[in-house]
Amino acid sequence: ALTFELTVGDSQGAAVSDTCTIVVHPPLDHPVALAGGDQSVEAGAQVVLTGSAMASEGHEIVSYAWLPPTESDQRSVRLAAENTQQTTFTAPDVAVDTDLILTFEVTDSSGQTAADHCVVTVRGEASDIPDAGDDTVETLDGGRSSGGGGPCFLGAINP
Repeated sequence: ALTFELTVGDSQGAAVSDTCTIVVHPPLDHPVALAGGDQSVEAGAQVVLTGSAMASEGHEIVSYAWLPPTESDQRSVRLAAENTQQTTFTAPDVAVDTDLILTFEVTDSSGQTAADHCVVTVRGEASDIPDAGDDTVETLDGGRSSGGGGPCFLGAINP
């Protein structure tokens, strides 16, 4: 890294300084794939995936590939196109929040490959959440319970 400092002063003796740092990176000796940021979507939403890449020094990117999730319960993901920088798919219906991990691979003209992943979180459908009805508040007074002569039990339903 190279750091430069510039100081500017006036005739009254006031001065202010600032620095600038320049980082010089060596040429890439391998390609770099960037799958884009992670996303969170509703079930049924159209998802757009856009990848980008940098080739190794003196070469160019010659192929792109999007790979769908491989988990058996996520086979319903069908990519509109697999051999492009950008593709789309419809988020599958899921009962609970589900992470889909998609892979973006690139190959440059030297034959070297690189891959990156992005996560698409599909939010579960609200209609699948059980609803016990409106919340109510009841006051129970065990000291005033009567009848049956046996113990009184109060149970709870765990969420």
